[in-house]
Amino acid sequence: MDKLTTTMLPTKAAFTTLLILLQTLAPIFSVEIQVASSLSQFPYDENSHLSSHLYLFPGSGPCQSTIQERLSSLSPEALYGHVPIAVVGEAAETFFHDRPIPQDGSSPTYEDCPAVCIDRGIDASLVAHPMSYKYYDSSNPDHAGNNFLGSLSCGR
Repeated sequence: MDKLTTTMLPTKAAFTTLLILLQTLAPIFSVEIQVASSLSQFPYDENSHLSSHLYLFPGSGPCQSTIQERLSSLSPEALYGHVPIAVVGEAAETFFHDRPIPQDGSSPTYEDCPAVCIDRGIDASLVAHPMSYKYYDSSNPDHAGNNFLGSLSCGR
């Protein structure tokens, strides 16, 4: 073996070890879903503006598990920097009071469940009033499949 081949052997072994380590740690890098019952639990900066983009969805009933299952299949990059938050109580009522939410006993698809994106930088006093185009709309072709988070509605 020449000197170049000999020097590369540890590199191949190191690469293989790194690959195994990354496969083992992959679940740690999965999407983390928060739960909020109040708008005050959202991440705000020192100026009372949202410090992150938010992806909100119902945190109870069958939509919770349907959306969480969908999110678990995504890489963090597929969220385009959005923090997924399952909203319950006051927060759920604030965002989804006028939207149909499938109830227990049903088996909704992702397309049946409401969701809304809120942009980083929004003042705390305006967070509860998203524009209508910020809501998931199954009839909008830009929202089909996993595209809602990457659509202009969600603010990629």
